[in-house]
Amino acid sequence: MGDAEAVRVLRRVALQHDRGIICPALMWGEVLRVVDRANPARTLGLAPSECRTALRAIYHDRPCSLHHERCEDEVLRAVVEWCLALGDDPSVVTDATGG
Repeated sequence: MGDAEAVRVLRRVALQHDRGIICPALMWGEVLRVVDRANPARTLGLAPSECRTALRAIYHDRPCSLHHERCEDEVLRAVVEWCLALGDDPSVVTDATGG
């Protein structure tokens, strides 16, 4: 899947979640399906700012919905690290206590 199509899917599922059309687990399943296996943070970083903010907020609200997904460990770990990153810089990661 190309970058443009992946970004369209990310925007669509974040919007569908916000509208209550899909649950977080289904949303994360789609996210994990479309991210670049070698560099998930790159794909997530291509999404518009409001989409990135929404995805991170959804993770922080219900982290178990992402951990419930069955995915390659390193891909899942990279998406979790991206969700925990501060601002739009995915290289800056915080732990659950905010430090």
